[in-house]
Amino acid sequence: MRLPSPITSRSARRAAALGLIASLSLGGLALAAFNSSSPAAGPAAVASAKQRPRFSISLTPSSRTVLAGGRVYYTVRISQRTRRRGVRLRVVSRLPAGVSSAIVTASTRARYRRLALRTTAATLPGTYLVKVRGYRRRGRSKGGLSASRDWIRRTRTLRLVVTAPSRSIAAGGGATRLLVPGGSAPVDTWVSNLNGHPVAVSTLSMTIASIDAPRAGLPSGCSLSDFAVRQFSGPSFVVPARSRHTLSELRIPVAQWPQLTMLNRPVSQDGCKGATLTLAFSAAGRQAR
Repeated sequence: MRLPSPITSRSARRAAALGLIASLSLGGLALAAFNSSSPAAGPAAVASAKQRPRFSISLTPSSRTVLAGGRVYYTVRISQRTRRRGVRLRVVSRLPAGVSSAIVTASTRARYRRLALRTTAATLPGTYLVKVRGYRRRGRSKGGLSASRDWIRRTRTLRLVVTAPSRSIAAGGGATRLLVPGGSAPVDTWVSNLNGHPVAVSTLSMTIASIDAPRAGLPSGCSLSDFAVRQFSGPSFVVPARSRHTLSELRIPVAQWPQLTMLNRPVSQDGCKGATLTLAFSAAGRQAR
């Protein structure tokens, strides 16, 4: 009997191995041939898999709005697929003038960190993109952050929206007609904007500050209980820079204006004849886009 000659060629050995693997079966399922020449199985692919980043970072929320001079916080979540190691965080983008950053949680092994961004009154209004980067050491290398090959890096971008506080918004106004028991009068309120930018007024309120009733006395008095106030009910409106406008000039419907009512009470209200009401107003808003 003649023995087969030994396989000496590398390619022949590979072909024989492929044929042997293809012929094997386990539980009725044929084993697929393993092609060692496939890129996914090569040494470079194995090395790439070993060097694949083993952690990720995420930011919550991704965007915050702050008035110039205030501060905001973001939560940084660190997820690691392998055993937990220390992860350092840094803000790597150039911050706008007047903005500083700080990582509130000092431990590099904490799963959640707090990132604080502080602004000053000198910070210009605008939308800024800030890059936050996480660093985790590869293996047991002892290089510092300057040795980039020793560190795995992950970067995320957050948004910081800085708005300017309204320095001077004033409001005032008066009833458009005299009041009688059971009657109401709309108040055509004006808003003055001394800022160098338009302001979107979101809050406009009115109260009765005082009552001057010369005829008030026993038995007919005159007090706040004789009157009622209905507040402004319209949506926010814009007042141009360095201007003063009334609600009527801004073409806001009369039905949405503040309203002053004299109640019709079941007692003598003669003490309110000739009375003068002093109204107080307040307005709040933010820079209009």
